[in-house]
Amino acid sequence: MSPGGSDRLAQAQLEALMREHYAQSAQDICKALLDHATRRDEMQRQCGDEDLIDDKTVLIVKRN
Repeated sequence: MSPGGSDRLAQAQLEALMREHYAQSAQDICKALLDHATRRDEMQRQCGDEDLIDDKTVLIVKRN
């Protein structure tokens, strides 16, 4: 799969995760996103792609 396709897939996965958790607290949304990123990083380690793992920052702003 091309990098562009992989980027689109990763973005779609994050968007689906956000839709799944949107009603939760900002803290819970951050946890869900970081858990997802941690699982993805572990898969990359297992595939020998450690160089693709990058730092993570999550910022959630919710309006009431």
